[in-house]
Amino acid sequence: MGRIDEEGRIVQMSPLHQLTYGETDGTRSARILALDSVMQGVGFDARLSDAILLDMWEKWVFLASLGAVTCLMRGSIGDVAAAGGKAVALAIVAECAAIAHAAGYAPRPAFLTETRAQLTADGSPMTSSLYRDLNQGHAVEADQIIGDLIARARASATPTPLLEAVGVALKLYENRRAKAEPTDPRAFSGEVDTGSRKENATTL
Repeated sequence: MGRIDEEGRIVQMSPLHQLTYGETDGTRSARILALDSVMQGVGFDARLSDAILLDMWEKWVFLASLGAVTCLMRGSIGDVAAAGGKAVALAIVAECAAIAHAAGYAPRPAFLTETRAQLTADGSPMTSSLYRDLNQGHAVEADQIIGDLIARARASATPTPLLEAVGVALKLYENRRAKAEPTDPRAFSGEVDTGSRKENATTL
């Protein structure tokens, strides 16, 4: 995971640095084996996958779940857990996993067990880049991470009320940002200055 600092630099926030790759049909072709050979010993974890599409879907489920949990409830995973939000977090994971299942890429049990544990961990400081960008008043990847997933849910008639709520809230944020384009992130954090006094506005 990473973030962009005040000077526009990418800052790595965890020791995780894995790149997974593979042929979409799962075969071990000459070209993918050649790539795998080149990737060894390059300074990060390189893994050749025989199920790269499933790996990609699982990553999407995790990113969307983490982003939805932290943006909907406006806090870190530990904050959400402390406020009694574990059941909501698990419900969001279930919605995202159901979309993947409907698309033909049911997440593996081990992945779901790990994801549920990570997104309900007591005291965890983990947040998402979506949440951090939102808090700082930056542009957010709402359509890419959440919106596309919602579109697939609708196409497969998969009910996702929590994800829909997150999608609407993010769209409201984007609409306000497009109109105002402020430099002060407080314009989207719930605090607005009316001139005579400050008021709290209901935002994502």
